[in-house]
Amino acid sequence: MKEGINPCLNMKLTLLIIVICKESSVVADKWNHVDKAFMFFSEKHKTKSKFKLSELAKYTEWSIPTVRTYLRKKWSTLLVEDKGTFTVSDSFSKYDKKSFRQHQSQKSEIDDRKKRTSIGNHTSIGSVRTFLGEIEKLNSNGELYYRGQGYFGFKAQPSIYRNDGLIENEHRMYREIITKCPNDFQEAASTFEHLVKMQHYFLPSRLLDITKNPLIALFFACSSDENDDGEVIIYDFDLNDIKFYDSDTVSVIANLARRPPAFSIENIKAKSTEDFNKEGEIKLLLHEIKEEKPYFAPLIKAEHLETVVCVKPKLDNPRIIKQEGAFLLFGINNKKTNCADFSESKQLLIDSKRLIVMREHKQKILEQLASLGIMKSTIYPEIEHVAMQMKSKYEN
Repeated sequence: MKEGINPCLNMKLTLLIIVICKESSVVADKWNHVDKAFMFFSEKHKTKSKFKLSELAKYTEWSIPTVRTYLRKKWSTLLVEDKGTFTVSDSFSKYDKKSFRQHQSQKSEIDDRKKRTSIGNHTSIGSVRTFLGEIEKLNSNGELYYRGQGYFGFKAQPSIYRNDGLIENEHRMYREIITKCPNDFQEAASTFEHLVKMQHYFLPSRLLDITKNPLIALFFACSSDENDDGEVIIYDFDLNDIKFYDSDTVSVIANLARRPPAFSIENIKAKSTEDFNKEGEIKLLLHEIKEEKPYFAPLIKAEHLETVVCVKPKLDNPRIIKQEGAFLLFGINNKKTNCADFSESKQLLIDSKRLIVMREHKQKILEQLASLGIMKSTIYPEIEHVAMQMKSKYEN
């Protein structure tokens, strides 16, 4: 005699099937909306036509609040606003249906990071010796700088642009930290020097750390994101592209940090230099530059605001000295909330390959670097970091 199925078990199985079906329906419904958004943007980009958010909401069947949320979190670089209407920017052209789905998914970056490096065209770094062997191949008529990143997939952009809330409040953070900690900024003579000090204390800024020492970059590529493959990026700058801390161009770009998020040159950058400097937005920027350079002439060029420059800071900071540090200072792209594009021509490949630090070798490389005197307590010479290094050394 066959035993009947337990009624409770049967009910649980039925409920499980219902839940799975509902979840599948929700996922399918989500991608249906996303695909409609992609088709809408494709058509508007192709025809260069303007539209309102209400049109987008109607086409995708999303609510207006949902569309506004995506506009803030996902589409800030894809859509250009002009008096309540929008156009699709050229940055949309890099997407197809699949990559747009990935861009839209909040989990896409996290999921990708769990995967093994899928870059075929790279050199695997598993030891200091291998790394130095690759560095020996370098040849430059300018100056080489390096940047180590714990995860190879990170875009090399300043921390202020990694979160919408940060860039929207950059001007407030700049003033607030100086207001609350004035003694720490007494020696800073310019906005750039203020930004360097903020970077020193890990406050997000429009600076990106780079170094003259490739082994320092290798340390940073190994010292974070232990479950991911890292990367050492090499930059090759012509001598004319490198600025010093007191450069006028540096003053112009650095003082963007003090302007509100609505600052934009999109509709005025085509004007002559004379007319450009008569615009209200630029006059306010000039006013702030003159606080550090009273005799600064009203000759700001629009292209300078949209550049990324390599800056040599004053060597008046023990950490900068130890790390042989310099900075990439980022301007804007049309408007302040968009980060300036950094030319890939400045990035140097070795035998046309990137240097990828394999995650399973990170700890071994850190130990090798420590034997060479490169460790956290030496590149962060402040006493708290030295104390932490000693504690780690002697703990059981």
